Amino acid sequence: MPKLSTSAFASTHHIAAVLLALACIPYIFWSAGNMMAGIADFKARAFIEAWEHQTQQSSLQNIEFIPTATDLATAQSYARKAVRTSPQNAGFYQTLGDALYWNLKNRARKTGKEPQNEEIFDAYRQAIKLRPTYPDYHLRLARAKIMSGVYDQELTLALQNSHRYGPWKPNIMYETVDLGMWSWPHLAPEARKTVTDVIEQSQRWQLDNKMNIRNSVGIWNLIVAYERKAEICPLLSRDNARNAKFCRFAIKKPDSKPGHT
Repeated sequence: MPKLSTSAFASTHHIAAVLLALACIPYIFWSAGNMMAGIADFKARAFIEAWEHQTQQSSLQNIEFIPTATDLATAQSYARKAVRTSPQNAGFYQTLGDALYWNLKNRARKTGKEPQNEEIFDAYRQAIKLRPTYPDYHLRLARAKIMSGVYDQELTLALQNSHRYGPWKPNIMYETVDLGMWSWPHLAPEARKTVTDVIEQSQRWQLDNKMNIRNSVGIWNLIVAYERKAEICPLLSRDNARNAKFCRFAIKKPDSKPGHT
């Protein structure tokens, strides 16, 4: 069997190295793209977290915090860059929706027909498409719909799915009830049932656990804060001792106080 010359062996080795390098190029570009998208998402998320912190601090002083137009535009630009660069990452679409949501949070109620509102909805819809069983995405879509004044079947389904996929998550339960009490007069019967189911469930979970007791009390406090006790209590089962105690003196008012609009 003839032996390869040194030059022929070197040439074969060189070709193999070149082919390996070429095969790695797509991975290199993919990795670089993901890294750039991650950096952009991190920058956008940093704005959002800073706004949330400033909102909490301002509320302690009874001051309303509103991000500047420049900061809003910058955060949204970073978020859009992240989803353009890495369109298969559900978390990046959540960040985009959250960044856009601050426009809704800090302006008068809109009709839901504006393109910017649709961009918020589309961001959460895409996150749901990529990760359909993650309850937070469904709840964020519901929140955006309610804050936009859009009370449609998609809102009802979003509330149902957030409860379906996160039935025992305290943050999901609390915000579902918060949104429900805030928008109660406008909710469809199916959406009201979901909110009522969450309230029922919050009063039945491992109540020997101090954290769960605190969460269940927090749910009742929301109902009282929104002055919905007279409307909610007739919908709750009385076989639960906590429900019965809380609703003992609830009387349905002929003209209940309307919710926020």
